[in-house]
Amino acid sequence: MIGPMQRERQVHRAIKAAFDPAGLFNPGCLMPGPGDL
Repeated sequence: MIGPMQRERQVHRAIKAAFDPAGLFNPGCLMPGPGDL
């Protein structure tokens, strides 16, 4: 079972991949987690 925090990270990653594939824009995704670095 995936916890809410993990799910949120997956969503942030998907959004970042969609809008910023090159990684040029990094606002921290509202709530940066250990998996976002």
